Amino acid sequence: MWTVVLVFIGLLCALIPSTHSQGRCQNPQGQPGTCISIRSCTLLLNLLKSNPYDPQVGNFLRSSVCGYGPGNDPWVCCPSGIDGGNTGGTDNDLEGDRDRKEVTNTAYGPLYPPNCGYSNVTIRRIVGGEPASLGSWPWITVLGYVNSRNPNVPKWLCGGALISSRHVLTAAHCVHGRSDLYKVRVGDLDLNSDNDGAYPFEDFIERKTVHPGYNPRTYTNDVAVLKTTQEVPFTGKLLYII
Repeated sequence: MWTVVLVFIGLLCALIPSTHSQGRCQNPQGQPGTCISIRSCTLLLNLLKSNPYDPQVGNFLRSSVCGYGPGNDPWVCCPSGIDGGNTGGTDNDLEGDRDRKEVTNTAYGPLYPPNCGYSNVTIRRIVGGEPASLGSWPWITVLGYVNSRNPNVPKWLCGGALISSRHVLTAAHCVHGRSDLYKVRVGDLDLNSDNDGAYPFEDFIERKTVHPGYNPRTYTNDVAVLKTTQEVPFTGKLLYII
């Protein structure tokens, strides 16, 4: 895996002009950031390690290049507000150590809301019900996997629930051993239609965290959390579960 990463970094070096820039910048998604070495930007480095063959990831990384540093290392626009330090961890590492700080509320609402699963639809059946109406379940997400037949269109194979502006709760069996998982979509209604009135939000996955006690044979502790690279813009049809 590191061989692929180093080769890709080498290709970036060959493609960028001979300029050096360190300071404020804006990434391809319009997020403010700092121009630093890709080796120091955990978000983009993890994205590259998780999806080294995905053309969308490659295009995003190339568009993020803002110069180069000593040794011709490519410098990229690393989004502000995200840990830029290279921790050396893997995608399935737990976020932080056991002595991590207590989770606090975000600007978008509490991470531990008092109520759960509210919907404006009165139907309570999980299966055998009627087709969902637009905006009925604004926290429902689908997980995108690399599609070998059409790399530009993910395979939507698993589901999840948005639990904060950047975290998706899903099943561990959808994440464990799945290096091809790279994207989430929130707020869609019909995956096979672009004319359903929905305006879903898609983003790459920054980190995958599988329950440390997950057993793939018995499905014990079948829980995982995904962290997106940016915050979901909450609307009436895009919202964390409350």
